[in-house]
Amino acid sequence: MSSHAPRLLEKNARAVKHIKKIPLYTALITAVIAVILFSILFIQSILRVPSSTSAIGFIYLPVWDAIVFATAALSGYALGILIRGFMIARYRKKISFFMAVLIILPLSLYLTSLCLDVYITSYKINRISVMNTTALEEAYRKTPAHTLHGYTIYLFAAIAQNPQASSALLDKMAHRADPRFNDRLLPLIDLNKKNDRGHSVMRLIVANPNVSVNTLVYLADTSSDDYVIGDIARMRQTPITVLRTLYQKYKNSMRFNIAWDLASNPNTPADILCALTNKSASFQETFNAILNNNPSYVKYCKKRNYSD
Repeated sequence: MSSHAPRLLEKNARAVKHIKKIPLYTALITAVIAVILFSILFIQSILRVPSSTSAIGFIYLPVWDAIVFATAALSGYALGILIRGFMIARYRKKISFFMAVLIILPLSLYLTSLCLDVYITSYKINRISVMNTTALEEAYRKTPAHTLHGYTIYLFAAIAQNPQASSALLDKMAHRADPRFNDRLLPLIDLNKKNDRGHSVMRLIVANPNVSVNTLVYLADTSSDDYVIGDIARMRQTPITVLRTLYQKYKNSMRFNIAWDLASNPNTPADILCALTNKSASFQETFNAILNNNPSYVKYCKKRNYSD
């Protein structure tokens, strides 16, 4: 038996040496897994958006990966300290063990609540997508303004894009003083249902087939979001007076999307369509194709030399 003692001591020494390095192992493993999962979610979130500009997001992926790696490595290191402490009693008496508890415990609670919130939100979104008008009214009334992780905004988005939403409900939502209603919705985890482009709640309200003229007029007068204004300019039910007002308001600093939507609306007055052709050459080239698809432009502008 005594001949085996040196081997046992050697094995024990190697085991202790590996146990001491557990925090390093868990830090590396946790960081690598976190970066892989984050990268997959990040890339999927980019590919979900059918836009040529969405690929710009790939530029920021390495930066976010570095942040995720550092954060996950720190958390993994703390987890390794806990594991090591549970394996060898003397490590449980070190200050690092108690510091690790202070890191891992609240982090575990946070991640658990986050996963639960995402699951509940996804479940509610699926229910909202098949609700009728009355049920949508009730869902809107019961949806809290805020939650811990802020995912209620996706519930409002689901209500806004449901074709069963009434004009009255959409108008009520349009009057809601919530700045988040103008924010793009591009979560890592897909909570947008059919909102592939991640449009804001306000844009979903404008795009809903049941939106009233009064709501469009109100948003045209109060919204400062260029994309909302552009959507209103594109809507066929937008009154001509509102189209004229929008053009006069933005003609000296015309945004690409607003001009594009004015040019595509067959109800846009001919004098405005003709005025669009008097912009810079690059502007004219950009909108040439869509202007030529507008019957009013072809009829009133193409065959005459119109000046604004």
